[in-house]
Amino acid sequence: MIFDFKENRAVSYPAAPPVTAQQPMVEPSMPGQLKAAIAFILVVALGNIVNALLVIAKGTDLIRDELSDLAETLGAGAEIVGITANMTDEDLDALAALTGESLESLQSSLNTKAYVTIVFAAVLLLFGLFMRKAATWARVMVTIFTAIALVLGLLLEKDDIMVFVNLAVFVAAILTFVFTWLKPVGRYGKALSNAG
Repeated sequence: MIFDFKENRAVSYPAAPPVTAQQPMVEPSMPGQLKAAIAFILVVALGNIVNALLVIAKGTDLIRDELSDLAETLGAGAEIVGITANMTDEDLDALAALTGESLESLQSSLNTKAYVTIVFAAVLLLFGLFMRKAATWARVMVTIFTAIALVLGLLLEKDDIMVFVNLAVFVAAILTFVFTWLKPVGRYGKALSNAG
């Protein structure tokens, strides 16, 4: 209350509005661009896992094809190329010696590439899960691991099925790069961080 001296009386001002509970903030809905980016991440990761498993399963056959291509490149006649299809592991080992390695080391090297590819694809899937909140750090990590997964997938490309899978992985990787950094995805990430 305040005293008004002109009118010799006490004057009261209206009371402040009552304090009410704040309206709960509604979490924004996930934009379609983010859903698409996550779907493309799945294609990249699963495509690389499929290629790696094909490499592990086809091991010796892939090396046989590589050595056949090597014999063809070195100018060996068609008879040698035809022979490589029917070679035993000992014959393949002898032909592999031309590369300076044994058949076992070539197979080990190929399997190691496959296992590394699987690990990086699994990490990409993990960061794809973190992408659901569209945090900037998750988008950066998805970009980095998508690039790594793309390169590793290209290193594993050995036969026609893998070429087809890698084509799908390549297109999905490019779309992942684009969709991950679209403005609606960034706005969604900011809205979530401001709400939390």
